[in-house]
This record gives sequence, structure tokens and C-alpha cells, in this order.
Amino acid sequence: MNVRVRVLDVTHVSPEETANRPRDHAAIKLSPFDTFILALPPVQFIFFYNDVSLPPFPSLVSSLRTSLAATLAVFAPLAGKLTACPNDDVVIDCSPDAVGPGVKFVEAEYSGDSADMRRLARDVEHDTEAFLQLVPELELGRLPAPMLAVQVTRSIDEGGGTVVVGVSMHHAVADGLSVLHFLRAWSAASRDKSITAAGIVPPTFDKTRILQHPKAETSARMFTRLSAPDLPTVNMLPEPDWTRQSRRTYLLSAGQIQALKRRILESQAAKNSDSQPSMEPPTTYVALAALLWTSIARAKFLDRHTDAADDVYFQFPADCRRRLRLDPGFFGNCIKVCYARATASEICGDDGEHALASAAAAVRRAIREHMEEEEDPLGDVDLWVEINRGVPQERLAKQGSSHRFMAYEVDFGWGQPSRAEVVSVFSQEMATIVGARDGAVQVAVTLDRECMDGFQTIFLSQVSACMIEHQMKSRWTIIPPCPQFIFPPSNHPVSRVPAKWTSTPDADLPTHLACGRCGSTSSGKEDQEELALLRGCGVWSMARVALLLLYVSGVFKLARTLLVELDARPPFFCGGRGRLAMSRGCALQLLSHPLLTAAQLREIHAHLLTFSTHLASGRCVFDEPAPGPRSSRPTPGPGS
Repeated sequence: MNVRVRVLDVTHVSPEETANRPRDHAAIKLSPFDTFILALPPVQFIFFYNDVSLPPFPSLVSSLRTSLAATLAVFAPLAGKLTACPNDDVVIDCSPDAVGPGVKFVEAEYSGDSADMRRLARDVEHDTEAFLQLVPELELGRLPAPMLAVQVTRSIDEGGGTVVVGVSMHHAVADGLSVLHFLRAWSAASRDKSITAAGIVPPTFDKTRILQHPKAETSARMFTRLSAPDLPTVNMLPEPDWTRQSRRTYLLSAGQIQALKRRILESQAAKNSDSQPSMEPPTTYVALAALLWTSIARAKFLDRHTDAADDVYFQFPADCRRRLRLDPGFFGNCIKVCYARATASEICGDDGEHALASAAAAVRRAIREHMEEEEDPLGDVDLWVEINRGVPQERLAKQGSSHRFMAYEVDFGWGQPSRAEVVSVFSQEMATIVGARDGAVQVAVTLDRECMDGFQTIFLSQVSACMIEHQMKSRWTIIPPCPQFIFPPSNHPVSRVPAKWTSTPDADLPTHLACGRCGSTSSGKEDQEELALLRGCGVWSMARVALLLLYVSGVFKLARTLLVELDARPPFFCGGRGRLAMSRGCALQLLSHPLLTAAQLREIHAHLLTFSTHLASGRCVFDEPAPGPRSSRPTPGPGS
């Protein structure tokens, strides 16, 4: 690994005098939720802050150190040590000797300038080598081990208005929700000089309600022995090989999420008989899980000859705090791993709409089986290892974290972060989600490099198809087609076009729909809104939209094959400022591909008529200046 970050100084921050320590400095026992993940790498977050009005770095560091000391006064156990006891228990040692040295605080300098750091915060593709060096290291392989470390990194051109705050916390003492509880408290102490004034709920480290379960102590020790048979040494799981991974981040707007939920609901309703009760809309969590599962599964399994009857699996975390009736400020781990199961044909089949609905139903079923029907989340704790080992890893997709992780609320007084990322990834392939601004959700996906491009195509196409379908159903009506369309020449199905054209004489329809000169007669505001929708989907040409509509029709594998061919073709630009088009010949050649059946061509044609003014012609006119001839299409990401 190339050295991208240089450490300037390492100090320690001790908590201010506090009353929030265990009585008589007692140790805090770990629960089964904690010891089950004892061997996992730490939870790591990074936050980018870009503002020319950022205080000078020494002042910024001083403020962070002071507010950290105040925060540790309330979160004092985090300054302690994870320690082994003679009876094979692992505990959080809160004694003065353990807490006294404090938490490691690293000041560092990135090798690039502010512009380069802003690039890190903007790019869809993660610069993993840099990200891993923007979080502090924690030595966890031998107990006693620290539980928390923080790092503040400036650019090499100090004063350039960019800084990164990185945090590492031992996973055995906190899940992601608890880590963000601490981070929101720390940022409130820095911003408002008070944690309570910001409405942060004080943490509770008491695990009595969990440990009083009849299986709790035995299971906690069993999990400890599996991870650390030779205490005080802990056999930490090896971290994934990031050099073989591709990590990318995408941003889903609130509107895209609503369209996704609506599409799943309508598909599920279509499968129900009239006698069945109406379905409730899927939650955001379930809808995102369905989207990620179907996208990852197709990218991984379609080209690996997975049998249609084989089961495929989706791993996701479920928060048990409410079901165990824990205190609202509970701090620690309280996550149960759940597995959804469905057949490969249901998740990877060509019918994309029904695949999403099948995935959502399977996730709901898993939640019901793991969490609802079994009212006691710890009732099967003695089977957790067996369940985990019984899932074939080669047919498993994984999701971590939740859209309820409001990472963009970590404001130290310099405004919200320009980007927040979960750096820690516990397996070679995994997706993480966090809440973003204005109801959006940020999705970060880690896959083997060979699978990532396929995933991106499927993922973005599914999102775009949901938006297009919603636009079609909400704004357009059905009328008989004009017989003079480009293709096919006859026997095509009833097609949909904008309602504003329903009164247009048949003789004039070809001018709008098929003559190749749509820009001469249609330039209204609604036309531009439709173009904006297509640009938002990453669509720049008739041919690419046609392929996108293959996804609407569910022909996923064929669309992926054709997209590879399309991406190898240079775009065609007609002359004149602000005009961007793909040649009709190129589009028709692609749509005449021998892999396309007559039925698929008719389906594409029917959908193309929906966007007829802009797409069925060969010369869509854009009002804004076109990008350069080799410009690539935009991809949603943190900077979008």
C-alpha cells in the first residue's frame, strides 16, 4: 500500500470528571450480541468537510480535543479497555487504570491538496487505498485492547478548506447505530458546547435486560471461545483484499425510493387474487434490500451457471432494541443477522418487476420468521453459528447498516459533511446504506471487480425503470398508434403517447413521432421536463433508452449483452451548438441485433412510442450545450 497519509502527532484524550461510569468502576460484561462479532474488524466511518471558512487546523484540533473530552465524560466506558477475565468472560474494564490513558487522537496530513481531497469526496468509485488511511488503526488482536480511536486529517496545502474526521470503534462494544450515537454526541459537544442542549439521549451501558435471558451467559462464552480459544489472543477475521474489490457509492433520491416502493407494491398486488387482503407498501428498508439483492444476485450469478431451482440468500441486520424493550439510550450491540431465501429463478429471472416483488416478499418473510413469529430474538441464539455456517457463501449477497444511520447529521459546527462513508467492510462482497439529505439514501456497494460493472448496469437500470414506469402511468394516456411509425411496420400493439397529442390529426403525427425532425415542432416546457427525466436516468440516446426499456420488459441478460456493444460505439454528434443525438442508423442497427426476437422488438417499440417525440426520431434536440464528443454518461453518486 502506498503511503498517502502522514501522521503528524499522536496524543490521547481522557474523559473529563464524570458520573457516568459503572458503580465502583465495575466491569461491563459483554452480551451474546457482542461476543458473536468479537473477531470482526472495527467499525470505521469517515466524514469529509469542505468549507473555505473552516477554522485553522490547530484551532480545529483544539476544539475537537476539548469536545471529545466532554463527550467521553458521558461515554466513559469507551475510554476503557476490552479485557479478558479468568473465567473466559470478556468485559469492558472501566477502572481508573484502564480509562486513565484515554482515547488515541491522531493528527495527520494527506499527501494531496484540497482539490484532491474534494475529489475523494466526490468520486463514485472509492479510492480505497486513501480511505483506509483516513481512519486510525486499532490493535485488537490481543486483550486488553482499546475500544476507540479518532483521526483528523488535513490536506497538504493547510488552509485549503478541507478536513476529514475518521473514527474506529471496536465492533464488540458497539454496532453502527451506537457508533453514530457517539458521533452525534461528540459533534453536538463541538457545535453547541453541550450534548443535552442538542437533544442527544444519554447513553446507557447496562446490559442486564439482555444478560438475564436464560441462554445469554452460556452463549456469550461459547461465542468467545470460538473467536478466542487462546485468550487473551483473539483470532481476528482477516480483512478483505481491497485490491480485488471495487467499491462504489450511489445516491437514491426520495422520489426514486418512492417509485421503487410503488413498483414493488403494484407487482405484489397484481400477483394477489381478489380474495386476498390488499398489500401494505414495503418499507424503505425492505424496498432497498430487494433492489440490492436482485442487482447483486444477477451480477454475480447470471454468468456462473446457477441452476434456476437453486436457492440464493440475502443477509441483512435486524435491530432488536425495541423487541427487547431496551432503554432508548442503550449503547452496545443489539443486531441479529437474518437470512432471506428464494430461488434463483425468482431473484435472477428476466421479469424484473416480479423479481423485485419476490425479493421484497422473501425479506419480509425472513423478518417475520426471525423477529416477529419468534417474539424472543435470543430464543435461537444457540443456533446462530450453525445457521451462519449453513448458508452457501457462493450464493449469498450481504447488506449491512441501515437508512436510519443518519451520518450526515454529524456536524461539528462547520456544517454537514460533504460525504460520509462506512469504510469498514467485513467481507469481500457487501452493501452498506446510510441516510442522506432530504430523504435520500446513500448506497455503497463492494464487489469483486469483475462483477461491479454488471451490478451498476442492473442497479441503475432498475432504478431508472421504476422512474420511467411511474412517469408513464402518472402523465400519459393510451391512444391508437399511427400506422406510419418507423418500425415495426404493422401488427404492433396499442401504444402510449403524451395526452397533449391525443387531438393531433393523424396526418401530423409523423411530424412528432417518426420524421426525424421533432425539434422543429415540439419545444415546450413539458418536452424539456421529459428530457430532464431521461438525463437524470443517465440516458443520452435512443439506443440506450431502448436497452433500458429491455429492463422494463424484464429482458435483463440480453440488455447487458447489448449494453457492452453500445458502450464500444462512439456517440454521434450533429452540428450546431447545443445539439446531441445518436445517429438513427446506429440505433436501428443495434435494435436489429440478431439476439432480439420479434416479440421483444414489438415490446421495445411500444415503450419507445411513450417517448416518441424525443426517441423515435433520430434527432433529439437538447437546449443546453452538449458535452464533448467523448464525454461519458453521468452516474449517480455522492456529488450528484
